[in-house]
Amino acid sequence: MKRPNARIARFVAIMLAGGLDRAPTRAPMCTSNATRRGVRGGFHDGVSALAVVGAVFGGTASAFNTAAYAQVLDLDGAKAGPTLPAENAATELSQELTTEAAQLERAAAGLTGEARDAALAKARLRRLAAIFFELSAAKSWNESGPSVAGIRLVAMLGRVDALVDATASGRRLKDGMPLPQADAQRAAQQLGELAKLSLDRARAACSAKPRDMQRQIADAMAETLAPLVELCAIVEESRIEDAWPLVDDGKDVDSVRAATRADIESMRKAADQLAADAGGPALLAALDACVARGTSASALSDLRLVREALATLEWLAAEKAERPPRPIPDAAIARATARITLALEDLAIRTPAGAGGAPTPADSARARLASLEVCVRAARTMLSLREDPDLPQSSRQALSDAAAALIGAELTGDERARARVAKRILDACAAADRLVSAEKAEVPRDLKDVARALDRDGRIATKALPVAFAAMAEDPSRAADPENLSALERVLSIDVDRARIARMQLLIDRIGAIDAKSGRAFVAQMKRTAKVLLDPLKRGEAQAVLATLDAQAATALPFPYEDELKRRTDRALTLTGGRASDVAEAAGRIRAQWAIALSAGNFNGIEAMRLTRTARLCACLRALDQVEEAVNRPRGDRLALWGGWASRRAALAPATQDLIARSVLACQSLLATSQPSSNSDQDAQCERDVAALERAIPLVSLVARIERMLSPALPDSTGMVSAMLAPLVQAPAPDAFLADEWTTLASVDRALFESEHARRKGDVKLREELAAYIAELCREITARTFGTALEETTPMKPTPEQTTRDRTSRDTPSRDTPSRDTPPGQAAPTQNSLRRATSSN
Repeated sequence: MKRPNARIARFVAIMLAGGLDRAPTRAPMCTSNATRRGVRGGFHDGVSALAVVGAVFGGTASAFNTAAYAQVLDLDGAKAGPTLPAENAATELSQELTTEAAQLERAAAGLTGEARDAALAKARLRRLAAIFFELSAAKSWNESGPSVAGIRLVAMLGRVDALVDATASGRRLKDGMPLPQADAQRAAQQLGELAKLSLDRARAACSAKPRDMQRQIADAMAETLAPLVELCAIVEESRIEDAWPLVDDGKDVDSVRAATRADIESMRKAADQLAADAGGPALLAALDACVARGTSASALSDLRLVREALATLEWLAAEKAERPPRPIPDAAIARATARITLALEDLAIRTPAGAGGAPTPADSARARLASLEVCVRAARTMLSLREDPDLPQSSRQALSDAAAALIGAELTGDERARARVAKRILDACAAADRLVSAEKAEVPRDLKDVARALDRDGRIATKALPVAFAAMAEDPSRAADPENLSALERVLSIDVDRARIARMQLLIDRIGAIDAKSGRAFVAQMKRTAKVLLDPLKRGEAQAVLATLDAQAATALPFPYEDELKRRTDRALTLTGGRASDVAEAAGRIRAQWAIALSAGNFNGIEAMRLTRTARLCACLRALDQVEEAVNRPRGDRLALWGGWASRRAALAPATQDLIARSVLACQSLLATSQPSSNSDQDAQCERDVAALERAIPLVSLVARIERMLSPALPDSTGMVSAMLAPLVQAPAPDAFLADEWTTLASVDRALFESEHARRKGDVKLREELAAYIAELCREITARTFGTALEETTPMKPTPEQTTRDRTSRDTPSRDTPSRDTPPGQAAPTQNSLRRATSSN
């Protein structure tokens, strides 16, 4: 047979050699939200140069059975990513695979027997991969499953070729010894089936709905590649391992189970006390169904819904037992009880998922119970407010009407709309409660006049809430009515303003601690700005100023990682190239320059931009500090054997070593911009360095965390066809680790694949867009899975040392006037409006 197409050899070789070979490192294990989140589940390169891509990618479009969570998760996908050109990585590789398949088919025409079947089998597998790439090329980012399936197939083609050749020669792959006659015959039969491999199931799977596509692909591959699975067992002497192994998140499972059993017994006893017309039998049936489902994350989630339903039924029964007049009429209590009862009955039904991933009665029940839960919380909150003795009777009645409408709505109503209204009511109630607490707290001394005026406005705004609540609860579509919308938004807005005024007092104190003269000037600026809040026509401008200052203070007082820099920890020295103290001092100078600018009323100039950029760099250093150990090539390749991740270590850009180099470079740029002689070119370079570091960290951090959790359960057989095949033919259980992120993870894999193609083509703009997209997706997965985003910050809070000058001794400003030139592309469009707001009396 002719050698494989030279262009495809170059394509995959460049992908391997040209990409930045950068690996993530391990982060400390973080416990997931679920009690136990589990997942199911050195050969020569052979004839084809396509095997080279196996060093870069090795993945699957592993399925997620969406039936269990179809109603409570948005599984239709990831955020929209950059627009790919018509000629992209998928189209190019599809063409190359098609060309090589044609070459193999022509070669097969001159062969006979097992040799012919071997050539045709190789061709059909290339046709299959080409189909996936062809059909994925124009699909949206939330339909990346076909692309990932193609990547996994291409990664294993070289090893499959070796397996097929061994089969054709009747020998074992491991040592080349002849197969027993019976095994050789069975292997030859499976090779013949592989030579006739059908592409129809793959095409059909790629046409499935986004939420069902991954499962359809896995099902299609399990059927289509069954002969290859058999060849692995016979010729490779290996079996398909679980691509979604059970992973313990570190919790004491026995203790969790014991606590769960005790909880169930307690719930059962409480349910026995409920009468038939109070939902007792339905609750017991749902409880039994949850117990039958075991202790998986989904079963425990259902158990929580049942527990909340029990609490609600007990509350409704207690309300009904009260003497008249009751705050909620009997009819509303009866309808609420019926809603819960019907939902519990549906939750107990064990119906398999419908065709195409259609929701089951239990799926619908979960959504209804979740909706009712937030409605009950809102109703009980309003009934609590109703007990205020100073509340007018009309307001008390409005709160009762709103509570009754929320929980006693007709069964045919829109559950989601009701839940949205309930959530807005809860938000408004919480804001009103905070306003009451703020009024009782110490008034900011420099801004007391504005604070008291806001307290007065808050009292007036709160009085309008009951009527708005009643209207919205009775008819959720009225939530958009101007009068109702205004009533809620007014309370929420005043709550935000009042909290910011309190934090501005803290900022005044800190600016005064940095420099007393600047502090006095800043007080005058803040008094003028705060007064604008009371002017309805200019209030928005003042809010913009306070929001800007609030965000700046939250990230810079102190900077993230500032303490580690000052203490010169080992990791801080590594990340700064041995200049941790210099970086800390530079950050202090930049903060001091910002304080001087604030005292002059310049809230969004070059000083503010440098401050924000310094905070971003420090946040990067904090994130890198948590990446403790590099994911080397063997561990990176092992991770690709997990069903949720297709990219091999060489595709992960950048590696920890490169990240450290980037970190040191960004720190050097920061040091340059902190000097009095700095210029706009240095600012622009620093921005590029920090932005590049920001884009790289989320991917490395996420992969390090995932690898650390999965490492003990991953197979070591990275060179086995069966290990690489497993993720392609298996689907995770609904409660599998990151099964609910399959769409997003597939989008990350596809973006990495396309990014390398963009690099090879010299498309810098697309590559930067893809890098930003990958970073965004990884930040989202990190936040949802581990409970925190990489760049997370919190509003400024008072600390004991806030007014102590010795804590800010390094913040002494330079005598030189700092430059206020704005670097190219970083103009402050709101500068004029900010100045107008602060110059108004």
